[in-house]
Amino acid sequence: MARYETGRCLLPDRRRDCNNMSQQRLADLTGYSRSHVSAIERGLYEMKASEAMAFCSVLDCSFQSLYEWKIKR
Repeated sequence: MARYETGRCLLPDRRRDCNNMSQQRLADLTGYSRSHVSAIERGLYEMKASEAMAFCSVLDCSFQSLYEWKIKR
């Protein structure tokens, strides 16, 4: 069975897919700060599963769609 690891965070892409939602709007709807959302999108902070699930709920997307996935070797 293949093992996978996360690649690039696709949160900015999912926001754009959701009527070009702003970082501020996503932050307001999830309870996180805009700077926290920005840090996750820029790769300065690794998204926790609980944060990912909050983003998925607001953006109506799957957990898997928040990342590029690579086969771990």
